[in-house]
Amino acid sequence: MLALLVTVNLLLDDEPAKRIEALAKKLGTRVEKYFIEAARERVASTESLLADVQAGLAEAKAGRGSSIDDVEKRLTPKLFGEKQR
Repeated sequence: MLALLVTVNLLLDDEPAKRIEALAKKLGTRVEKYFIEAARERVASTESLLADVQAGLAEAKAGRGSSIDDVEKRLTPKLFGEKQR
């Protein structure tokens, strides 16, 4: 597997930096690995959301629509997590 090497410098306020350090420690990982996993999850989530939006736009363009309830049921977990419902 070919990996793209990217160096990122982040300037975080004390409070989120301490929370991230604490989480990484609790998970038994390095902060860098925590950020890598967070980036992977965010990219996957955003790709999934965009795919849903694009599919919805294609449906609307084809004259097929969804009720607001159906849209809400599909997108709420992706936007806010399963617990938000």
